[in-house]
Amino acid sequence: MKRYYNTKGSAERIRQLRKGSHVTQSMLAEQANISVDTVKRLERVNVLLAIADVYDVSLDYLAGCEDAAR
Repeated sequence: MKRYYNTKGSAERIRQLRKGSHVTQSMLAEQANISVDTVKRLERVNVLLAIADVYDVSLDYLAGCEDAAR
């Protein structure tokens, strides 16, 4: 299966962005209107990227971008 993304690398980037902004997981959850548990999961393995990999589609396609080719 063709890989579009490095899911573990993406999870680490999310963590680095959050910490670099001096934001806690709780603060990010509130700002993004998601649960703290979701933030924790995203920082372990980026869920959407893993799903995109399973179905061999881009993240843009999953996000519903009009011009994203499958």
